[in-house]
Amino acid sequence: MSVMVLEFDLARPRMRFRVMVIPTPVGPWRIHVRIATTVTQPALPRLLQAVEPWTARLIQRLALMVNVNDFNADLATLHYQEYQAQPRLVAADQHIGKYRKWAERFYERPEEPR
Repeated sequence: MSVMVLEFDLARPRMRFRVMVIPTPVGPWRIHVRIATTVTQPALPRLLQAVEPWTARLIQRLALMVNVNDFNADLATLHYQEYQAQPRLVAADQHIGKYRKWAERFYERPEEPR
């Protein structure tokens, strides 16, 4: 299981967004995906403090709807992905080799035939 987290801040309105995508393998070629979204705001003036939680919840729900919609749009691409032992890389992928070497420690090596 892994968790992907994206955080970003908006200057106006002042808000911090956090999106968490949690894919969980449930069988061969099958995963369940959970998406969570949080929105936080810095303290507002007293007059707006009563409205702040309601506003944050509304924005959080809208952000979740957008994230789920974007993820659903990616499903067609994800469905047809296939493993390639030696994929072609582009210039932007220059660091992927280092990452793959680092990630190898988390995978069991298949036993070699005797």
